[in-house]
Amino acid sequence: MSELIPRFEFRTFAQTFGLVAEKIRRLSACHDISESTEQYLLTADIEDQNIKMRGGILEIKRLVEQRQCLERWEPVVGEPFPVSRAFLCETLFPALHLGEINLEQLDYSHSDLLDEVVWPRQDVWRACVWKRRSRFAIDDCPTEIDEVLINGAAICSVAVESKDVDVVLAVIDKLGLNAYENINYPRIIRRIMGLTPLPNEDLYDE
Repeated sequence: MSELIPRFEFRTFAQTFGLVAEKIRRLSACHDISESTEQYLLTADIEDQNIKMRGGILEIKRLVEQRQCLERWEPVVGEPFPVSRAFLCETLFPALHLGEINLEQLDYSHSDLLDEVVWPRQDVWRACVWKRRSRFAIDDCPTEIDEVLINGAAICSVAVESKDVDVVLAVIDKLGLNAYENINYPRIIRRIMGLTPLPNEDLYDE
């Protein structure tokens, strides 16, 4: 099996991407469309972990590098449900920055995890996310236009990624994305849920 090399990623969110989306569609035909429902697990201070449940699997990615405006995420594990008590204690809880939690069962289904670990706590949250991802390739660089619902809130996303930093930066420039913030899913979800401040929150001060 070939080694999975983490890619450098630029992802941004907005209510609409008008001209940017037009440029993407002009430069590349859409070669794939997929839809998924996912559930993210978050705490208020997580910055370097992306933890979600999708298709019966608990997935964890870790932020391993930031270079210029880009982030590089490394897949850590994809564990099918039911997950073991050892997996929760040794892998999931440290990723969520949680201390020791007393667990009685040997294995935990998706529902067990929510009922016995997430819902009883005030420092862990679940977000329900639906995605429709349209995939393109610009200069051999995977590019997406995504329609997203985060706990029912509609937002759009554009993402560009590659193993080559310079390639991503060139595509960002070509699409006119330089003025947009690179923001990952855990961070935008926390903002939408009101768990962390907006970057321009002072505009709302009275």
